[in-house]
Parts: sequence; structure tokens; C-alpha cells
Amino acid sequence: EAEFAGRMQPVDLPALPQQPLVSVVMANYNYGPMIGDAVQSVLDQTYGRFELIVVDDGSKDDSAEIVERLVAKDTRIRLIRQDNTGQGGAWNTAFERCRGDVLCLLDSDDLFEPEKLQAVVDAFREEPQVGMIQHPLQVIDPGNQPLQVIPFLSRLEEGWLGPTLLRRGGRWSFMPTTALSFRMEVARTFFPMNAKRFRGSADALLFTVWPMLTRVRVIHRTLARYRVHGTNLMSSGAIDRKGARKQLRSLYDTVAGTNQHLDRLGSELPRLDSRRHLKYVEFLFLLSMLR
Repeated sequence: EAEFAGRMQPVDLPALPQQPLVSVVMANYNYGPMIGDAVQSVLDQTYGRFELIVVDDGSKDDSAEIVERLVAKDTRIRLIRQDNTGQGGAWNTAFERCRGDVLCLLDSDDLFEPEKLQAVVDAFREEPQVGMIQHPLQVIDPGNQPLQVIPFLSRLEEGWLGPTLLRRGGRWSFMPTTALSFRMEVARTFFPMNAKRFRGSADALLFTVWPMLTRVRVIHRTLARYRVHGTNLMSSGAIDRKGARKQLRSLYDTVAGTNQHLDRLGSELPRLDSRRHLKYVEFLFLLSMLR
């Protein structure tokens, strides 16, 4: 392990253009009451050189119609409709259309602060060898009222984390989708993903692959708002055997998917071991107790 960790190196990145194009990607499924505000938060950015690619993943509500009305007002928005394939499939479709130098992710129920894109561009230009950026989030309720900032007590990790992820089996301190941005050179090493296998947990796979390949930087400002509501809240905390097995499967798939991507890249990096992942071990122990 020490030998491999010593040989691990982040990918080498060129400097960004003076005015890079930012590709904002949004996957949507039945978030009609919130998607209009999410799109508007991108249109309100102080940095104007962006494209917004919205993939409506087979919504049965009026989500697509809401976006279409906004597309008619601003040509920087592109709407793609498709049958439901899940988060991974929607991201694959969006990435095929990306033309930018920087990739920013936005969930269709969240919001960017107006200075988000400018701060991300500035940070990438200041440190050309950083390929991934994360920042804290302001948690809001369905009525847009602030609740708290996350992370609350923990500290976000940054720097070259490849050896750390190897030692921990893929575990590290990262933020949800809307707080993450990437250099496009790094994103190209990832897409397309296995959409069938990662229909609902594509974000966890993405968060684990990219820190194995590039340096991470933290911007210590709340540049987006993360909305909690009835369809994205986690359970009350009670867990049964079925729930423990589901968590185990998700963690195992994330580690296995990361290793699969490293295989595809032909990388000499060592592969992750789920038995080193603290959460995986915890749920194994919990499941044994429940049995």
C-alpha cells in the first residue's frame, strides 16, 4: 500500500482560458414546483459566460414546460427530454452536450447564489492544478427559509486526497451535488458512467472517482442553497435489516464502480477495498446485530 500511495499522482491540468465557458448541468424528475427557481438562480449569475443544460428525465409533471418558457427567454439554456433513466443516465446525456471548460452540478430543487460561478472560475484560475472544488451549503426549508449551514461540526477536506481515499476505502468529507464543480479535463475521465448500475447513486460514485484523480480545493463560502423537503429527506433514523442491506449495497457499488472506472482508464493506481470503509464496516456490524 505504501509503495502504491507513493506512486499516486494527480492528473496534470492546463491553465484555464481567461474567460472559460462554464457548463451547468441539471437533471430533473418531477420537481416542477422548484425547478423554475433553480434555473433562475443560474440566470442571475454575475458571471455570464455559461451554458445551462437541463435534462428532464421523463417527468410526469409540468417541469419541462416550465423550463421551455425560460429557454424562450435565454438561449444559454438547453432542455433535453428523455425517458426515465435515473440520475446516472441523465448526467450521461447532459455531458454529451457540454462544451465548457468547467462543469458545475445543480440539483433541480437547489439554488446557486449569484456569485457562485464567478467564485468557482476565480478559484480554478488561481490554482490551475486543482480539478475539483467544493464549498459549504446553506440548508433551506421548502419556503426558502434558512435552517443551518453544512457541514455543521465537521471540516471539509482538500488537497491531494488520493492516498487518503486509498487508506480509507473511498471515504472522505465531501458535500452534496450542488456544492461541487470540476475541470472538464477531469470530468472526461468519468463519463459515460454505467447508468443502469448507478441509476440512483451516481453522485456517490462521482464523488469517489474524481478525488482519486485530482486535487480538491475548498471555497470557504456558502455559494449555494440546499433545499430539504419531503421527497429528499432521509428517514427518521430507525433502520431495519432491509435498510442496512440497502446501505451496504450502495457503499459496495460505489467502491466497485470506482475500481471499474480505474480499470477502464488503464490506471496503475491501486484499487479501493470496501473493508477499509468505516461506514461499510459499521453497517456490516449493524446488520449482524439485527440478524
